[in-house]
Amino acid sequence: MNDELFRKITAAVRPFDALDLLVSVAALQLIPGNLSSTVRLEVLAHAIATHQVQRTGKKATGGTLQRLTNTEPLADFAIVRREDPPEWHFTAPLVWRGQPCVVFPGISDDALFTFHQLTRAVDIAPELHPHSECLIEVHRTIAAVLRLSSELARRAGLSRWTRAEYRGRHTIVPATRELGRLQRCVLFDRGELDQLLSDVGGSAALASLTVEFGSVQPSYDQHTGALLAKPIVRDGEAYVVALPGLLLEAARHSILSTASVAGAIEDIGERYCAAVWAATADSTRKLGMDRVSKISSFDEIPNSRAALYQFDLDKWAQVILLTDPFSNYRPEVIFDRWPLDELGATISKRAAEGASRAQQHGINDLATLVVVQGAGREHFVRLEGDLPQTLVLRAAEFETFGYVEGGQPLALWKYMQDRTRLSNTTHIQATSFLDEYELYRSRKHSFYIGDEKLPDGLMVEVGTGLGAREYVASRYDPHWERNEQGSDASFVVKMLYADVPVYGDLDRAADRVACFVDGATVPIWILGPQYEAADTRALRSLCYDVVQGVAYWMWQVTPGLNRYFAVGAPQVALSVNIEIGSNVLNAAQHNSGEQPFDAAVEGSTVTVRFNPTAVPLFLRADNAGERGVLSAILSVVGQTPSAVNLEAAAVAQLVDEFAPLGPKKQMFFLQIDRAPDLDDADLRAEGLLQNRDVDGLLDDLGEHLRTVKARPIGPIDAIQDRRAVLNESVAFFYELLREEVARLDPAGALETLVRRHESLIQQTAYRSLTVPTRLACYRDVPEVARDIAEEIPERSRTALASRFLIEFVAAQPPHGESVLSDATYDRLLAISHHITNFGFSSDLLHFGLADTHLSILGSGRLGIERDAFSEGLKAYMSAYTSDVARRSLREFPRHWRRGAGDGPTGVLERFAEASTAEFGATLAEFFDVMIAAVDIPRLSRHSVGLMARAELVDQIATTLSWPTEKVARIIDQLTMVPRRDFLVPGASFKLRDVYPWKFGRALSYLRRPFLQIRHNGDERLMWGFRHLFHATGYLGMICAQGRLVASSPEMRTAISEMNDVRGDQFTDEVAKLIERPGRIVRVRISDFGEVRMPLERGDIDVLAIDRAAKLLTAIECKDLALARTPQELANQLEGLMRGADNSEGKTVTRHGKRLIWIRQNLPAILRHFNEDDPDGWTARGIFVVDEPLFVAHLRNIGMEVVSLESLHAEGL
Repeated sequence: MNDELFRKITAAVRPFDALDLLVSVAALQLIPGNLSSTVRLEVLAHAIATHQVQRTGKKATGGTLQRLTNTEPLADFAIVRREDPPEWHFTAPLVWRGQPCVVFPGISDDALFTFHQLTRAVDIAPELHPHSECLIEVHRTIAAVLRLSSELARRAGLSRWTRAEYRGRHTIVPATRELGRLQRCVLFDRGELDQLLSDVGGSAALASLTVEFGSVQPSYDQHTGALLAKPIVRDGEAYVVALPGLLLEAARHSILSTASVAGAIEDIGERYCAAVWAATADSTRKLGMDRVSKISSFDEIPNSRAALYQFDLDKWAQVILLTDPFSNYRPEVIFDRWPLDELGATISKRAAEGASRAQQHGINDLATLVVVQGAGREHFVRLEGDLPQTLVLRAAEFETFGYVEGGQPLALWKYMQDRTRLSNTTHIQATSFLDEYELYRSRKHSFYIGDEKLPDGLMVEVGTGLGAREYVASRYDPHWERNEQGSDASFVVKMLYADVPVYGDLDRAADRVACFVDGATVPIWILGPQYEAADTRALRSLCYDVVQGVAYWMWQVTPGLNRYFAVGAPQVALSVNIEIGSNVLNAAQHNSGEQPFDAAVEGSTVTVRFNPTAVPLFLRADNAGERGVLSAILSVVGQTPSAVNLEAAAVAQLVDEFAPLGPKKQMFFLQIDRAPDLDDADLRAEGLLQNRDVDGLLDDLGEHLRTVKARPIGPIDAIQDRRAVLNESVAFFYELLREEVARLDPAGALETLVRRHESLIQQTAYRSLTVPTRLACYRDVPEVARDIAEEIPERSRTALASRFLIEFVAAQPPHGESVLSDATYDRLLAISHHITNFGFSSDLLHFGLADTHLSILGSGRLGIERDAFSEGLKAYMSAYTSDVARRSLREFPRHWRRGAGDGPTGVLERFAEASTAEFGATLAEFFDVMIAAVDIPRLSRHSVGLMARAELVDQIATTLSWPTEKVARIIDQLTMVPRRDFLVPGASFKLRDVYPWKFGRALSYLRRPFLQIRHNGDERLMWGFRHLFHATGYLGMICAQGRLVASSPEMRTAISEMNDVRGDQFTDEVAKLIERPGRIVRVRISDFGEVRMPLERGDIDVLAIDRAAKLLTAIECKDLALARTPQELANQLEGLMRGADNSEGKTVTRHGKRLIWIRQNLPAILRHFNEDDPDGWTARGIFVVDEPLFVAHLRNIGMEVVSLESLHAEGL
């Protein structure tokens, strides 16, 4: 900034009272919307501070501040061009020696992160350091600045993680009253500071950050401006925090300047490097990357660290850290330069050497992560040479990335892969890694930026990365809280949802479960028992679930509990200690007669012990157990010093108010012997199909269509061409799948796929079970309903792709040498998804269900538009999700009755003869064999069974006391065997049996859950017990719902009869459901005394007559099997609506004609039911179906369609 411009600004402020004006400018900086005006406000503060205070000067009004800040000279382009959209939060949490604080990060890069790491570096006892006096002064500065920042935030009413707002290039000036309030926040007198900082030397502790009015030179430099290093300006006894957003940077500069003068800077630099490495290692742990080497450093690179990490079976990353050693640190320059030009070549050489050594050890897929972290000094690293798969980023950015992508070891590698793909055609210009990453994340982990031709260059807006930072702050809210003893601070993050203030203590996670509950009048801690070395996995898991569950209930009851805490009581934490004995899971003691819970209190510490007799209370569909433990806790909370009048009646009222008996259930004690699919033994958590994998393959498809198939850019109009392109797409992905599967090492590949599918089944079963409880527990948390709505189709898509992938690999065993890594699995799953998706799209077009428009886009991809179908699908999925939620709530109690004699014995008996004719054995016998096989791996706590066929047959035959031949016949019909060509199913099957987008295929993994493989040279059968358990239900379902493609006349007859029975049962269920006092309900009626419905019209399934509403409703009941494929949708649509022949048999047509007849004969019908006056009466017709009807969202079928669950929830 040139001196002439600064002189103009100085002259503009000369007429004003400098103290008053500086206080106003400082106050403006406490407005989150002014963060983007920081540069001009810094310049203005410098200009004001050059003047001595003159009490006779003018007082600045709001209008004056508007003119000063938003017009020239201060709004000169030379100043405002340096102002960017916010990159950081306006406030943020920090900690120093057990004291949580709130600070103002300002606009400097990584000010929060670097200051935190610097405080960790110097947090050592002074007497243990050779420069003890230096450490004492440094500690005083840190404590004083953090306490002052927290006091500023408290006065201004700002809490941690206040969002910075961007309102354009305009400084906000509030109304006079608000401005006055903010002015009082930034102005301190000496007495206030001495009291605030009494234990660290009072106001003297801020001496290194304070400057006198009038002592500032009449110039401004962004690197050396006086107020940048001394943001507090003093006039006698008055202190103005002139630049709140620079307190951290000024303190950082003071620390390093003090260390430099004392000769301690080298030691501080090394300790800073160690602290940043610890943060970097923590980020790798969040992602799930495992360190597989020692930590090393490079002699020629000061303050460096390096280590090798593995994040997949065949993928590694060398992480190289470089931090500012603070050598040649200049106390006179707060924002100096850290020269890294000469180190670029050295770092590149070291990275290349690391890659070479890795290759010598058989590591071919290596990523290089160069993490660079300064501390206030500008720096830039330019690597040299060809370093593939290399990323340079700051440790602070890596920390944010670790939170956002936590639990995704491949996230960084996939990002690098996608970025490399984009950079082959487009130059990306971004000021930071995080800006670029957030662009990618915000597009569902894709760099796909539009359908037009890819640009040569892509500029990412500064501040884009704030989206990732805001996600971390909202979802996890990482910060520090005083522990239950008040002796230290614990680092906590949100455990459940963004809107639920239940936090987990990460500092103690290895030793015990500890949760903090925010929002109460007093801090609340929930603590589990200390872990013992002998604790089983089941017991530790139980401790986690119970502590988290209790924390949830304490959060829920907080609004009511606050009524019983003394106002103004000392902030002594309420500590709830949970004791769970090792015998709690001993079923023999569950009915011993002792009290379920024992509760005691000592001071503000409540102790509640779970006895074995508590377990039966949780083995129920309701929350009786949780009500019991909450009552036990609250009954003794009333005896703590903070509680007032929390007597037994008040406890009962609180429990009934916030934990009413019902499905609001947080703790699950599951009886997995009744539900094998819920058993989590021998599993790891698996993710769902990821968009980042699905999306990248679309570029490959586009290139194939353009280059191999010579499809030009532009629309594909002819319907035969559109069909051809969709079929070409299926063929492309099929061939890709065939090639990549063939390259796999057969050893363990199929078992890995089966095991991963087992995990998917378990997670889906648990998530499905908890749908009603999650909705009940978090009804005011929008994120939960949104998650449920999204996860249902996502899990369905993933399961479909997973089953097809297993089916393909079993039929086409691999014969290569590549390991089935996580990345390969994700890619194969995405390919499988595309095969089913494009096949489905082809059938939609073929059956006329969607007018699918295709084009080769300018971006090179295949564009697909099916707007009407997509809108119908969206509406249907909304209705379907709502139906699932309602049904799951209504049927939730059934889980606790599973296995208790409520099986479908009637169905099995009805199909006994037919299934014998169809399969050579009854359905019951199939079920017996399958359940016996389920138990073999399950009872040994393994997910996957693997046995020789003869051994398996013999074991099941022995278990069931059956002939081995009988068991063998059933096993053979349930076994998938390899075949030469996947697309040639064999003489006994049809071509549709190999198309994964078809339903009810005879060669699907659901129909053939046993997989024949070669294992160590021998033929074996492999199966996952959870999938096999589901396959039993699937076989019964396709028979009972008429979806089995039967080959025997006996089965076809049984299915037809079952359809009739099911239809009658459904009609009776609807009739019973709508019965109400004052409503007449009749079923299967056609005779009304005076008149009778014509025979060709059939009868009315359910007739409802409401006298009060004068409404007659004719209901057609259809227990329709859910149409899952385009062909089924087309058949269902044809069956419901009028055909070309205008036949009477179409359901909608027939019911419509019934309704016409009813309206024509309404007086006679009403007289039949003793209603003589037809005036004002109306008649309507509706369809009631068992599940939402997709075709009703796809076509206007001319009549209202209501699902059974909607009828349950909303009535007629």
